[in-house]
Amino acid sequence: MGRRGPSSMTAEQVSLAKVSGPESFSNGVLTQMDNGEILVTVEAVPKGEFVVVVKGTDKVSNSQFQRQSNTQMSLSKVKIQAVVDSSVEPGQTFKLPFSVMTQSSGGKYSISARNDRKFPMIFPNELTLVTGQYANATLTITPPASTQSGTDVTLTIDAQSSNGVDANYAVLRLSVVTKITDFIQPLCKVVSVQDNKCPRDLSQCGHFQWGLSANITDGNGTGIESISFHQGNGTLTYTSLSAPIIVANYNASCCSQTVEIIAVDKVGNVGKCYQSIARSGVPPALTLPLPLWICLLVSAFLVRP
Repeated sequence: MGRRGPSSMTAEQVSLAKVSGPESFSNGVLTQMDNGEILVTVEAVPKGEFVVVVKGTDKVSNSQFQRQSNTQMSLSKVKIQAVVDSSVEPGQTFKLPFSVMTQSSGGKYSISARNDRKFPMIFPNELTLVTGQYANATLTITPPASTQSGTDVTLTIDAQSSNGVDANYAVLRLSVVTKITDFIQPLCKVVSVQDNKCPRDLSQCGHFQWGLSANITDGNGTGIESISFHQGNGTLTYTSLSAPIIVANYNASCCSQTVEIIAVDKVGNVGKCYQSIARSGVPPALTLPLPLWICLLVSAFLVRP
């Protein structure tokens, strides 16, 4: 470390150096990360034990430096194979097959697993390995039924020899997704319309109200998530969304003669019902701002002979 901390030093070369035998270096490719860390990619790892060697420049003293890791490392002889080929459903147990193999001496290897969501898991605590042969096992994980669809889970499986000399791990990513089986739109049916008070002379419509009642149901679907209306200028009320049949009531001025009620279920299917009280042959009410009405009346008065 430089006299002013890590910021005073620039790493220029990172390599893996073989500890025993002929001197051998595996140079890495350095990539500066956004958080100030350095990602080093090495194409080949030395066989046997090795150390990490870092070379660079101390910007304060303008001198070269070299650092070497105190810990000797080696490429793990343990391999773990596991593939996630489907998503996980909330409340359902997901089975994940995995295999462990060692090129070192066989024997008992301890198995552990963890996930960042703390979902309950079941897996074998140990496997007996034969050198060069994969031992198969299965891990199960069960997200709670309340898990939100789209949740990502990071799962880590560890394997370690009984003497602790060799170990390895595999990191997997799972997605919790609710399976959609409801493709039928909600049913919305108008059962009654109360428009008998609306006058035929639509210039008088502002003093009167009309209304309707509709039954809304999702049958054996996922249930109604929301109810709203378009093409209307009234008020909409409805009974509990959890009821098998939801009764919706709409009321509006007789000047607002159409309405479209929209019901959406919990997976996005949309059901609609439309109602109009417009009478054929009757022109729609002319609605103008009050100042414009005054201007028209004044104009009519001024043009009289």
